[in-house]
Amino acid sequence: MSLEHADVTIIHLNDVPEQYFGELPPLRDYQTEPLPFFLVLPSGIQHLDEIRASIANHGLSVRREAEVNNFELMGRYIYPVVAEKPHSYAWLMLNRHLFGTHADFAYAFVLNDPVNSQDAHEALARIKREIRAEIGIRRYTIINGLASIDVALHHIHAPDYDDLAFQYNALLNFTER
Repeated sequence: MSLEHADVTIIHLNDVPEQYFGELPPLRDYQTEPLPFFLVLPSGIQHLDEIRASIANHGLSVRREAEVNNFELMGRYIYPVVAEKPHSYAWLMLNRHLFGTHADFAYAFVLNDPVNSQDAHEALARIKREIRAEIGIRRYTIINGLASIDVALHHIHAPDYDDLAFQYNALLNFTER
């Protein structure tokens, strides 16, 4: 059940799937130079053309585009789940509720040029924020029993500078190379 209220959709969800708390399988280490990327989450798939155009309009060169399968698992590497922190897994519940089996599908734009400095990475982070502003953010309040959790679904992700190597390697594990 969902109710719209002041740009926030309220959704009642009851069960937290146990799969969100299982141990993550080890990732293969591709031992390659990490490339910056934008990850379009399931909520953003409908905006792929807009995102592609925005990336091009910002003068960024895309090396490859890739479908990401098993996104629910990949997402747990990018956004770690902690059982004591409901916000860390509420977005997974929401994705599954909103997109069903499509919650497991994301899309990546891998850029051509490595990011070799914090300043260069800040430029990418700014572009990510601009794209988010262009296509919007969906806000929800999940009511689970007596608790309520506010969740903002961002349609696009770009790794923080310090997380780039790990997250790029994770991306390689969930895409065709």
